[in-house]
Amino acid sequence: MTANEPRPNRNLIRAALDTLPVNVAILDASGTIVWTNRSWGAFSEAGSGDAERTSIGVNYLDAAADSDEFGDRAIDGLDALLTGEHEEFSMEYPCHTPDREQWYLMWAAPFDVDGQRYVSVAHFDVTDRALAEQAVADRTAEVRRQRDHLALLNQIVRHDIRNDIQLVLTHAELLEDAVPEDERDHVDRVLQQASHVIELTEAVGDLEEVITDDSEPTLTPVNLGAVLRVEVDKLRSGYQTAHTSVTVSGTEELPFETEVLANEMLSSVFGNLLTNAVVHNTSDEPRIDISIERRTDAVVVTVADDGPGIPEADWQSAFGHGEMGLDSPGTGIGLYLVDSLTDLYGGDVWITDSDFGGTAVHVELQLAD
Repeated sequence: MTANEPRPNRNLIRAALDTLPVNVAILDASGTIVWTNRSWGAFSEAGSGDAERTSIGVNYLDAAADSDEFGDRAIDGLDALLTGEHEEFSMEYPCHTPDREQWYLMWAAPFDVDGQRYVSVAHFDVTDRALAEQAVADRTAEVRRQRDHLALLNQIVRHDIRNDIQLVLTHAELLEDAVPEDERDHVDRVLQQASHVIELTEAVGDLEEVITDDSEPTLTPVNLGAVLRVEVDKLRSGYQTAHTSVTVSGTEELPFETEVLANEMLSSVFGNLLTNAVVHNTSDEPRIDISIERRTDAVVVTVADDGPGIPEADWQSAFGHGEMGLDSPGTGIGLYLVDSLTDLYGGDVWITDSDFGGTAVHVELQLAD
């Protein structure tokens, strides 16, 4: 302050501080309250019912020692300010009354005047925010409980369905030789649909795992060529019947040394794409072509077929959950699962027309170092 500057009017400052809705108290080096504004008294009375308990002349540290664990934390924080160990202290704490749950944020900071250490203390009502956070936490916990219950129900239902369908498959296979040649097509269709139901339960299980896993996925190098060959073999064994011949080309060129960042569920990506290429194909001999294009730091796998195709207007929406609908021979979750897993791997997936009249689905995956 210069000689020409007017000296601050202390009464003016005090009057101004008394108008503030924020409660403020000043402690001296011993922790004794030496000044408070008007809001501090109202705050003290509302919290403890006794404004004198934290009024001027009372040692604030002694008053806090009579409370609970939060009082102990407040004492430690204020001691650290008075000794110069810290320059700021804050703590959120509950201060409930018989009529209302409430929370406050205590904030304190030191300052020096004429070589003497003081600490200013203020308490802010954060009840609305605390209640909102508590409501979100309670809702999150409830959603998790419901999710866990649904996951258990899902496992039970899938288990029972697989057991029942396995019996259907067993009896249908026994009927193959007993049914006349010209009627065997009906048995083949039963076998195909029963196999598809089993694949559906597996796809639902995979999708459940993707949706319910809150943790960050652990991605490791996965041999892409090996995964594709296994899924192609599974497709051929599942759909190669007397009336359906699945022709898959391009597997000879799949390099074994190509590794991508993924996990054990990568097989579900290509298993679903290959199955879709057959299930949605009206031909007796569906054609599927698999190709790999290496890029600088990624690889693009294309699964193309000669089926009826997907209109360009529906290329983006085809990846939506349940897009195929109840009347479709597909599950409605295949492409949704493919999209979800590919996104999990930091990749991309898109649709174009294939070179031989059907649909081509392109999956981009990151190459492993």
